[in-house]
Amino acid sequence: MNTASCFVLAFAAAGLILAGSAHAGARAAAPAAPAPPAPLGPGERSFALVNTDKTGITSVYAAKTGSEDWTDDLLGKQTAGPGKSVTLRFKGAESQCAYDLQVLMNDGKPVQKSNIDLCQTQTYQFAR
Repeated sequence: MNTASCFVLAFAAAGLILAGSAHAGARAAAPAAPAPPAPLGPGERSFALVNTDKTGITSVYAAKTGSEDWTDDLLGKQTAGPGKSVTLRFKGAESQCAYDLQVLMNDGKPVQKSNIDLCQTQTYQFAR
């Protein structure tokens, strides 16, 4: 083994990669960007929920304003920590604008927000 090969192996063993070396092609690939969300299907609604509260959100349910017909948990297995944003999708007619949200906080307390106009906003800033 020549000196250059030993030098490259020493850096590789230390977790370093020499740019321009014969082994530059052995670099780890950069992580792939997340896939964009799938397009909405007929009768689907979508909006971004930004948690501006100091407590995390564990569940979110939506219903047409004035209805008690709540959706399943829109977060599913996700959570929305303080300062985080999540995109929520659910079944709902485009002509229906006013929705109520039932939000379960990480501390176990439910919060209801009423008459949110999802025709006028694509992003809802949530705080208690």
